[in-house]
Amino acid sequence: MRCRLCYTTCTPEDRFCPHCGSPVNLPGALIEDPSFPKALPAPKKRPNFRKLFARCGAALLAAALIWAVVFLATRPPRFGEERRTFAYADGRLYSLSQDGQAVLLADGKPSVIRYTPNGKGLLWQMESNGMGLSYEGKSRSVTDSVDQSVLSFDGTAAAYVTAAALYWVDMTTGESILVSEDLAQPLYLTLSPDGDFLVYNDQDGQVWMSRRGGTPELLSEGMLPVFVSQNGEIVYLLDRYDACLYSLRDGVLTFLTDSFQNFYTNRTGTELFYGSEAGLFFSQNGGPFRMISTETCHSATPIIPNGCGVVANYFSLYDVSTLVGLPAACYTLEDDAAQDYNLSFVRLEEDGAVPLAQLSGSSFFHLSADGKTFFYADGATLYTCSMEGDAAPAEVLSVPELGDGQSLYALFDGRDTPSFLWNGGQLYFSHGDSVTALTETDQMPFLDPAGRGVYALRSKEGEGYTLTRYDWSGNAVDCCPEVAVTFPVSVLGEGLFFTDTSGRDWYLEPDDTLNDLSRASHFDGEEKEGM
Repeated sequence: MRCRLCYTTCTPEDRFCPHCGSPVNLPGALIEDPSFPKALPAPKKRPNFRKLFARCGAALLAAALIWAVVFLATRPPRFGEERRTFAYADGRLYSLSQDGQAVLLADGKPSVIRYTPNGKGLLWQMESNGMGLSYEGKSRSVTDSVDQSVLSFDGTAAAYVTAAALYWVDMTTGESILVSEDLAQPLYLTLSPDGDFLVYNDQDGQVWMSRRGGTPELLSEGMLPVFVSQNGEIVYLLDRYDACLYSLRDGVLTFLTDSFQNFYTNRTGTELFYGSEAGLFFSQNGGPFRMISTETCHSATPIIPNGCGVVANYFSLYDVSTLVGLPAACYTLEDDAAQDYNLSFVRLEEDGAVPLAQLSGSSFFHLSADGKTFFYADGATLYTCSMEGDAAPAEVLSVPELGDGQSLYALFDGRDTPSFLWNGGQLYFSHGDSVTALTETDQMPFLDPAGRGVYALRSKEGEGYTLTRYDWSGNAVDCCPEVAVTFPVSVLGEGLFFTDTSGRDWYLEPDDTLNDLSRASHFDGEEKEGM
């Protein structure tokens, strides 16, 4: 098993990753050994930027997959919103077409998969270096050997390098525009969240910007671009040798920090946040970092409504306008030998951080869709506090006593009411002041994408699980008792995608029709209408 952030080898008994310090005993924090490179280089060492680029691509896939699981397990349902329209398992990549049919895009393990949180855009590279693009169910292929690629946050644009030529792609139409040719392979490519601005560097360390495939403009020299903000206003750059972070705005280069960290930014790129042993740090509008709290932490993560985000090189990008007024989780290692740590929550402010709660060990937390109410669990009790004023906690409910090593998790309905609870082995239904045990399940339950309740995987006799849906009244329906389901189950549109114990892929439609995807149509590599 490996840490989902840096791919360092860990065990389920570890509490913190020995390399990056992130907690690894939380659900979804560990992944199976991937085929891509191991951990990023340690801070302050001269990095190998070609390898770092490859790792960033791998991090994008791994983080997106993990965030998708956590996102679907904790968010309140959003009826009619865009859902994930891509699913991947056992080397097979599927797309949901506009008419609701599952299409097999790649029957073989892609070396790179990039997809957008809104489910509209998808980019994949095969081990043969051929590439496919898909937007809103319309697909096309790139048959030339592709060395590098990038997809914008909203999925409307992509860029790729083939045979020393750099192309920008309008994903909505499928048009590819040649940006530069006879170009030595760039070390870094990055797109603004809206896809309009492409920033890249050449072998001489010159940094260039192109708007929608137009003539490139020289921005800087001797730097590596790692992120460009919405509308191209701010470009964040790394020094080629010392891994120092800079911002470039209106032609002015500003030193930000010499600390090699995992940074968090809002969608517009106007705010940056990170935590370290020295405290919590915040930057606005490309300015230098300033300390907003002396809270010592080995890892700090802002808590965002809906949990929607992606990785862009060293940055974790979230679709919020500002981090101000939102909570953050700070993990502090107390005993390195025993891997014991404390977890504290604070509310981020422009000039400081307001303490919310301090706990030991792992803990569940959730922010309401409107960002005004924060939930967290301490042992068997769920608390809530307001994101305004003094944020005094109030007890919401308690469940039967937890066993050793168990934690309390809650799943919320559309009104941010904790209707279902899970303690690591038992699913409960909460109604008013009563808590009723429903079923044993060792896999975290998740929300029905059609908004009808939650799904749980219950152990079958022999191998596999039975997929059961519980509605908002706690009533149970076994959706496909004849199929021995394996974990994980993925959302595909408003239905579910999963594999059985024999390796066959299935799609459960929103009306509970079960389709055998071995009969699904195949993407033939030809350009589809509108792409």
